[in-house]
Amino acid sequence: MNMRNKEVDSPSTDHPRITIIIPTRNEADSIERCLRSVLSMVSIADGVEIFIIDGMSTDGTKEMISRWAVAHSIIKVYENQAQIVPAALNLGIQKARGDWIVRLDAHCEYDSNYLVNCLRAAQQSGADNVGGYIESSASSAVFQQKIIRGITTHRFGVGASPFRLGGAAGWVDTVPFGCYRRAVFVQIGLYDERLQRNQDYEFNQRLIKAGGKIWFDPSIRAKYFNQKKIKGLLRQAFTTGQWNVWTWRIAPHAFARRHLIPALFVVACIACALSMIVSRSIALFALSALLSAYFSGACIAAIQQSVWLRDAGLLCLPLLFFIYHVAYGLGEVAGALALLFGSAPVCDHKRPDVSRETEQPEISLVP
Repeated sequence: MNMRNKEVDSPSTDHPRITIIIPTRNEADSIERCLRSVLSMVSIADGVEIFIIDGMSTDGTKEMISRWAVAHSIIKVYENQAQIVPAALNLGIQKARGDWIVRLDAHCEYDSNYLVNCLRAAQQSGADNVGGYIESSASSAVFQQKIIRGITTHRFGVGASPFRLGGAAGWVDTVPFGCYRRAVFVQIGLYDERLQRNQDYEFNQRLIKAGGKIWFDPSIRAKYFNQKKIKGLLRQAFTTGQWNVWTWRIAPHAFARRHLIPALFVVACIACALSMIVSRSIALFALSALLSAYFSGACIAAIQQSVWLRDAGLLCLPLLFFIYHVAYGLGEVAGALALLFGSAPVCDHKRPDVSRETEQPEISLVP
């Protein structure tokens, strides 16, 4: 499916060329930093409208963004009563007037050339969605945040996705904070509001399934500020693991084998432990072999990170890698059990699935 057309590729003089959508909920610590970087983007002259879709914040975020909207006419604030990200994105998309729709995150600072590089990459590649490298950063020098950065910036910790680790420009299966051609949402629908998480990945897989293409360009850069504490990272990992399984349940096209690795690792460890009932010696041998292989890789990764980040304290990363992966894997196991017993949130399909073709007549992008 070719989603490009002349209307999408040509800048318009009577409406903004770009619509930026920023979902927020209780982002008082980061939203102003984010907005300063967005307003610094040199392509503001191309014609931009910025939608901040707030999910009923209670920490002062609403007051902050209201002040920014008063000071900058291109910023519009809308209320997201559903309080979930896909609902915020869908609201923004339906109000969008831009030829290009860019989904940004309140936890990030963006390079001043972010939009320029997005449009250049899209025009040169012909992609339907483009994105770039997201630098994982700590908001302070606190050691816990260094640990979190160490975990989330190595392929042993989070896989080898180019948007996490960098790499050459090329075709990929997903990018964060995409810049989409307007025609994409007309062709394949909106974000699935049943997915409180993973909605971006599901949407991108649906786009590829429909014949669309996604391009990664390392010149498109943003700085993402991680969780402040390790327990927050572990909670995030567990929740993400759950939502991986629930996403596969309602969107099988979003299944990725690599996402199963933490669950398989956890299940293998549990199986080895339980097999001691049958044969203690064989079980101990299998568990020792599994953990030896794991910690060998973890130690190599820890040494590399301690050198790269210049902190010998990161030599403790093998244990933290293990805890992080177990939390992720246990989340997937828990998600599968929740599906089995009917307690997963996706077992209740009251929210509309706006991704289906039968729902498309309800999708109305502002002309």
